[in-house]
Amino acid sequence: MPNMVTAWVGDLSVVVHGPSTPSSAEWSDYIRLCKELSRRWEAGEKVAQLVVTAGGGPNLEQRRDARAAAGESLVPVAVVSDSAFARFVVNASVRMRMNVTCRAFAPGELDDALRYLAVEGTEEVSRCIARLQEALTQKKTRASSRRTARGR
Repeated sequence: MPNMVTAWVGDLSVVVHGPSTPSSAEWSDYIRLCKELSRRWEAGEKVAQLVVTAGGGPNLEQRRDARAAAGESLVPVAVVSDSAFARFVVNASVRMRMNVTCRAFAPGELDDALRYLAVEGTEEVSRCIARLQEALTQKKTRASSRRTARGR
């Protein structure tokens, strides 16, 4: 079942996680996205990334892969989660200097997250998030329906 979807809004990469850890295939796609963000940042483009999670996120190995893919680039990243624990982990990594360009925000702080990323167009980003969340839900519903139809 898919657990992560992505899209672009201008120079903003939008990533939406479901409640579980991304699959290996999803994470491989994400690593390619991270490398593209780093390449564009290093070329002088003002790219940024917004991650919205329903509680899911990378495991330890996946986080290491993402750090390696980002290299020395300082692409700003905002993580929006209703999980206080997830926000704590993100903000603790900043304090420990593991990721100095990443900040965590609660869902009601989306405008603050976008200001941190220097992104305008809150409505367009909000519509993109809603579309991705809907796509994630539809993919899960279709996958669940197929399993039910097969008698699993």
